[in-house]
Amino acid sequence: RDPAAPEQPGAPLSVTPRPSQGVGDPESQPGEISTELHQQLHSSFALAAAGELAAAEDCVRAFLQECPGHTPARMHLARLLLARGQPTEAVPILKKLLRDSSALAAAHTLDITLLLAENECRAGRLTEAETYGRQALMLAPSDARANFAVAMVCQQTRRFEEALSLLAEGLRVQPDAAHAWVNQGLIEKRLGRLKRAIASFTQALILNPAIAPAHYSLGLIHLMRGAREEAERAFRNALATDPRHTHAALQLATLLRYQNRMDEAADVYREILKYAPEDVTACFHLDALQQPGGPARVPPQVVQTIYADEAAGRSLENSLNERLNYQTPKILQTTLQDIYGIERQALNVLDLGCGSGLYGALIRPRAKHLVGVDLSAAMIAECRRKGVYNDLHVNDVVDYLAETPERFDLIVAMDVLCYFGDLRPLMQQCAGLLNPNGILACSVERVSDDSAWQFHRYGHFLHSATHLCDAAIGAGMHEIHMTECALRRELDEDRIGFVALFAMADNH
Repeated sequence: RDPAAPEQPGAPLSVTPRPSQGVGDPESQPGEISTELHQQLHSSFALAAAGELAAAEDCVRAFLQECPGHTPARMHLARLLLARGQPTEAVPILKKLLRDSSALAAAHTLDITLLLAENECRAGRLTEAETYGRQALMLAPSDARANFAVAMVCQQTRRFEEALSLLAEGLRVQPDAAHAWVNQGLIEKRLGRLKRAIASFTQALILNPAIAPAHYSLGLIHLMRGAREEAERAFRNALATDPRHTHAALQLATLLRYQNRMDEAADVYREILKYAPEDVTACFHLDALQQPGGPARVPPQVVQTIYADEAAGRSLENSLNERLNYQTPKILQTTLQDIYGIERQALNVLDLGCGSGLYGALIRPRAKHLVGVDLSAAMIAECRRKGVYNDLHVNDVVDYLAETPERFDLIVAMDVLCYFGDLRPLMQQCAGLLNPNGILACSVERVSDDSAWQFHRYGHFLHSATHLCDAAIGAGMHEIHMTECALRRELDEDRIGFVALFAMADNH
C-alpha cells in the first residue's frame, strides 16, 4: 500500500542507437549504385529519423530488391525491424551479417554484436546476451557502448556492483550517455543509495530532460523521503514527457488521494483510462471515488498489480524494515512467545498474504509445516528464494480458504484484512480451518470514526476494534490478545491499528 512500492518497470534503457541514427554512412558500400538508388536509401534513413518507421522499412526493402548485398541497408532494415518489434526477422539478418564478418568493416561488426546483445537481453536470454556483450568488449574495449551492453546484463542478473563498474567505465568515455546515467540511478536506488541515485537521475535529465523513467524514479525517491511536493512535480514531469506512463500516473493519483485531493485524483484516473481503458487499478479507484459507501473489497487483480514487479518482494521488505518502522513482526513474536513458550517445530501454520516471507521466516522455528498463500507470483518467488515454506500457492486468500482441505494450528493474516470491508465472511472461513486450540493472528488499521469499517483515501480499509472482535466472536472465536499501536510510519504519519489474536471458543 506504500505508494513508493512499485519499482521502475521493465529492463534498463536502450544502449544501442535507434534506427534513425543509422549504422554509418549509407553510401559507404563499395560498388556502383545509381543516384536514384542512393536517394532511395537516404530517404529511408530520413523517414526513420522522422519516426516514420513503417515507411522507412518499405523504402529500404525496395532498395534491397535492387541491391540485396548492401551491408548498411541490411543493417538498417534489421534495426528497423527490431524497433518495430519484429526480432524474428531481424535477428537472422544480423546473424548472417556476423557470419560474413570477414567482409564487414570493424565498426559494422561491433554494431551488429551490440544489437544482438541488446535483443537477447530484452528477450530474457541473458547468457546469450552476455556472450555478445563480451564479444563487443573484446572487439572494442574502449567503446562505451560495449561496457553499457554488458552492464545491462549484469543489471538484469542482479550483479549490481559489476554493472556499476562497467557503467562508470563507459561514462568515463562517453559522459553524455543519458541512458547510462539512468541505469546507474536505477541500480543505486535498488541498493538504497538514494543520494547517489538522485545525482545520477539528475545528470541524465540535464543531458536529456525528456526521459520519463528518470522523472518517475526521482518521484519514487522523493516519496521515500516524504517530500510530497517534489514527488508530485517529478511524476507530473514524467507525464508531461510521456502521457502514457501509467506507473507515474498511478503514483500521482495515489499521492493526490493521500492529500485528500480527490477530484484531482479522479481526473488523473480518467486520463489513464483514455490510454489504457482496461487498467484495473485506475478503474477500481475511479469507481471507489464515485461510490459513497465504498467498495466491498479491493479486487484481487488490483492487489496483484501492486506487487507484480519482480523486485517487489525485496523492495517491500526493505521499505518495511528500513523506512516504515514496521512494528507488527515484533509484537507478534512477543505474543507468540507468551502463548507457546519456547520455540519448537510443533505447529501447522498458514501464512495468508505471505508477501515476501517476512512472517514465514519469523514463524518457521515454531512450524512443523508452513504454508504460504499470496496473489503475487513475484512475492511467492521471493518466498521460494528464502526456502522457509513447505508449500506455496499463488492464489486469492478467499479462494484458497474455500478450497483447501488442510487444517491449521495457527493462521497468520498480517496486513491482509485491509483489503476487505466486512470481515465476518473471512473470519468464518479462517475459523473453519482452525484445529481445536487453533489461533488466528491478524492486524488491522484503526478507523478514525464510529464506523465498523471504512474504505480510506489510502486505497485500503480501516476497521474498528469492535467490528474485528464481533467478526471473530461470530465465527466462534474469542479474543486472547489485542494491542493498539503504531503499525508503521508512512509519508510522515503514524498508522495506528491493532494486532490481535483470537482462539477457538472451545480452547479453554
